[in-house]
Amino acid sequence: MAKAVKVRVVNLGSCNGCELEMLDLLHLEPGLRLCERDEEADVIILTGVLTEANRARAERVRPRSGVPVLRVGSCGISQGLFLPPDGALDRVAALGGCVSGLVLGCPPPSTEIAETLRALEKERKSAYT
Repeated sequence: MAKAVKVRVVNLGSCNGCELEMLDLLHLEPGLRLCERDEEADVIILTGVLTEANRARAERVRPRSGVPVLRVGSCGISQGLFLPPDGALDRVAALGGCVSGLVLGCPPPSTEIAETLRALEKERKSAYT
């Protein structure tokens, strides 16, 4: 990645496996920088399981227009082992607005997260040229 890409990681309650892979990712991709606020982010990454207890926090995630939202890990995508018995994926799907990408795995390898981030950055650049 040529310019620094600011990444906001929103952990909704994970085992931290995805976060460990993202630490590795920071070493693989020196152009990545973590940021603390949604409005600073070039990309937002969601990890962990959406529950009724953290739903309000999750709904406060508000990326700027055009900022991709990436769901990382089985829990962030489909609740992993914690999918409600009724299979209520609609409440998971509604989280975070428009999702730009998914990275499967428990946890997904940092190389796959990096590949997805590169693809998102390439799409973003081509949209502005």
